[in-house]
Amino acid sequence: MTARDPKAKLIADEMERRGYPVDWLSWGSFTTDVKGRKVMFRGVTSELTTQVAASIAFRKGETNRLLAAAGLSIPEFKTFTATMGEQAMKYAAETIGWPVVVKPDLSPGAGAGVMVNVGEGEFTEAFRVALSMSHRALVQAMVSGQEARFLVIGDKCVSVLRKTIDPVTGKPIDESHEGITSQVHPFYKREAERAVAAFPGLGVAGLDIIAPDFTTKGDYWILEANSTPDIIAHHDAKDGERFDMAGAIADALEKEIR
Repeated sequence: MTARDPKAKLIADEMERRGYPVDWLSWGSFTTDVKGRKVMFRGVTSELTTQVAASIAFRKGETNRLLAAAGLSIPEFKTFTATMGEQAMKYAAETIGWPVVVKPDLSPGAGAGVMVNVGEGEFTEAFRVALSMSHRALVQAMVSGQEARFLVIGDKCVSVLRKTIDPVTGKPIDESHEGITSQVHPFYKREAERAVAAFPGLGVAGLDIIAPDFTTKGDYWILEANSTPDIIAHHDAKDGERFDMAGAIADALEKEIR
């Protein structure tokens, strides 16, 4: 049997369960027929998300500006080109203070090129790595607290996973996600929904948010908006609540096609 992209297969299996035919185009792409309309999927991406919305979500600087314009909380940041190394160092040292986060402005995905807890001694290398993957590097203030992935479909936050962060790399340990949807204060869910509403056409999105305590309304920072979020972790959360993301995506598609 040909291997399939696990995210796409979850959705394809759900479409078939509902009686819609599925025709695989490649390991991660398929078409289906919903109420007489041909629909294409690549991974979790379908007509629920427009190309322009996905393109902007791919660009971290544009994403942050869009979120800030909507009145949402983001860490202070600035983007720099390869010729602006001295300015970037000065910004990190004098404006936001050490340590900082350095990441590619155009995200390769899966945290590639992202370096956290960057001090003065590591900054030049972190800046170089980010620029090896993008024409601009984003330098961002470090924020602390719990990190969670909020998954929004349409205009509703449907699932929240708390991430366990590796203390060495500062990056999430994928297999340690915990479903905490019912524990999260409604304030944070509303802010995630407002963030997606700031992206017209972003029908399925994952928001990475940090807050001191998600059970109580308070400060928070949105770190990222992802137009191709991992849905498997929501289906198979190691601990806590699980959520049928493939079913929710199929529901949204059926609602869209009437």
